[in-house]
Amino acid sequence: MARPKKLTPAAVRKIFKSTGSAPTIAKQFGVSANLVYLIRNGRIHKKVTGTTAAPARARVRRGSADTAANINVNALADAIIDRLSARLFSRGPR
Repeated sequence: MARPKKLTPAAVRKIFKSTGSAPTIAKQFGVSANLVYLIRNGRIHKKVTGTTAAPARARVRRGSADTAANINVNALADAIIDRLSARLFSRGPR
């Protein structure tokens, strides 16, 4: 016996057109966030969302790319080499 479907075609269209975060939309419709991602990417429910144009969604970045750009890699490498060589050469004879 087939299980009852949880989402109606109208709900699938609303999920597809939504611009909020996937966990928020998932809670709203009582489904998993993974299901929201699958619908938005067109992996499932293609018959319902196939002709609908997807809205432009802004990508949310969790970390700032500027913090990684401020690291001086050469200075960091020099500091590591200096500490390592100081430890290795400060040991007495074995």
